[in-house]
Amino acid sequence: MRHLIFLLTLPFWFLSSKQALGQTTLWDTLPFKLNQSPRTFLEDKQTDKLWIAGNFFIIDGAREHGVMIYDGQNYELPFQGQKFVKTPVTSFMYHDEVYIGGFLGLVKVVDTQLVWIDTTAVVYGATYDQARDRMLIYGQFSQFGGVSTAGVAVWDGQTVSGFYGIDSLIDGGDQIFDVEIYKDQFYVGGNINRNTLLQEFMRWDGSKWTDVGGGIPTASFGAVADLQIYQGDLYVAGNFATSTGAPGDAIARWDGNQWHEVGGGIGPGIDGGALVREMMIYKDELWVIGVFDLVGGLPISQIVRWDGESWCGIGTNIEGGLSTMGLYRDTLYIGGKIWSMDGDSSFSDVAQLLDPTYADTCTEAQTTVSIREKPSQDIRIYPTPGSDQLSFAYPKELRIQKIEVMDAKGQYIVSQPMLSTIYTASWPRGIYLVKIYFNNHRTWTDKWIKY
Repeated sequence: MRHLIFLLTLPFWFLSSKQALGQTTLWDTLPFKLNQSPRTFLEDKQTDKLWIAGNFFIIDGAREHGVMIYDGQNYELPFQGQKFVKTPVTSFMYHDEVYIGGFLGLVKVVDTQLVWIDTTAVVYGATYDQARDRMLIYGQFSQFGGVSTAGVAVWDGQTVSGFYGIDSLIDGGDQIFDVEIYKDQFYVGGNINRNTLLQEFMRWDGSKWTDVGGGIPTASFGAVADLQIYQGDLYVAGNFATSTGAPGDAIARWDGNQWHEVGGGIGPGIDGGALVREMMIYKDELWVIGVFDLVGGLPISQIVRWDGESWCGIGTNIEGGLSTMGLYRDTLYIGGKIWSMDGDSSFSDVAQLLDPTYADTCTEAQTTVSIREKPSQDIRIYPTPGSDQLSFAYPKELRIQKIEVMDAKGQYIVSQPMLSTIYTASWPRGIYLVKIYFNNHRTWTDKWIKY
């Protein structure tokens, strides 16, 4: 139900250590062809059917609004002839009813008829607040359902209301890409430009809005795209990088008090172009899709899973790009602009995974690194990413005792008195933790990427 949308053209990289000749045995096609990307999957367990919605408007040659219902063998087109959401990007269940939202509105499906909740907002998704039995609708808007509220609105099935005065901090130009409830607090992430102190990420602690551990500093087009609770921690993903001061590359973990990096990260982000679009829990693992070709220092592209200690790629060479994923009958479905998979061109923008246990490339168990404070602005690592050398610039008056460099396995590569340059040509490519010790017993920590 969560989707990252940027109003700019993004490149896609394709890299895999497994190639099949003309056919894949890991994925299966579906019996229909779309002309554009799906953006959301929704399993309706009452009817045992899968709702698919998105950018498409032609299905097997027939024109449709961008929504279809699939039963595992056949599909139906439910709303022909009715006014519909311009571009569907999200779907959810609430009180056993289906909702579909996107550009210019949110609709509720009642039998085969549509009930409009809003006709002007851009709706990116919704989160169920179980304790209060209400939906938190989020997106880009300054009004929703006739109520003045920016970015997040509350829907109880009958009426719309505002969300803890959030419109005092953001406005209709800000994009909210996800809301999550973690340890009884509300976390909100997106592309927030009006209030730069929030750094794309904020929380309501029960009495006030605050940043979250210094936020997620990004470049001008960076954002927090998705939030997911996994193994007791809040995972935060999107378009950000350690090079801009964020606590991780495209993904980071928040335990309620401090930030942690996640297995070497996904990157390189920002200028490198890597980003995470969506996360989902499947078979007790965290599945991640996005635009990337390097995960934990290994060549893994577009889709990867995390078990709390290691990343594993599934080796599929996807020509195109992924935009969403979902579950139907305990099977993982992916969607996007898919031209071929492992050389098999019979796929048409949707595929189902046949073997969720298959792993082509996995990282070793990672050392957990806590990011307790931002690096000092007086110390600079360059070039980053780099290849043959790691250099430092810092004022001479800083009293530095020694430097340590640790690889992703937790092994010390360097532990010695401070140098201005360390030669790294023989090091394996990946992500390294750099720690500098000062004479006053304080330390400075940052990460460095070796290509």
